[in-house]
Amino acid sequence: MQRGLPDTCFPQRQVIIAGNMLLFVYGTLQSGRRNNFYLAKSMFQGHAKTLPEYTLSCTDDYPTLLEGGTTAVSGEVYDVLPHTLSQIDFFENVSSGLFTRRKVWLQEPFHDQMVHAYIFGALPSLLSE
Repeated sequence: MQRGLPDTCFPQRQVIIAGNMLLFVYGTLQSGRRNNFYLAKSMFQGHAKTLPEYTLSCTDDYPTLLEGGTTAVSGEVYDVLPHTLSQIDFFENVSSGLFTRRKVWLQEPFHDQMVHAYIFGALPSLLSE
């Protein structure tokens, strides 16, 4: 409470440190899932959904986000340090092209923010194997 006003008059604002990135995660990186430890030093920003422009699919035992679909995919948004992004890029095989990190379009409250996610970059035929 500030100067006698209720806290609702002062909504909490996201504080993003220069050099950090907002990252949307939708699979094994989410809280409570097996690879969330990569985000241990990241700040959870909230639950989110993409606009209905994606498809969530699975290869082997992990989910993949594809562009050009009609589904609003649920996930979480984290404020991620550059070093953490490098580790996740390695984990997601970005250098091989398996995944690419790109801007995604989210619904409110993240609709007006630059948020990235890992988009599946391999050939769609791999999804059916």
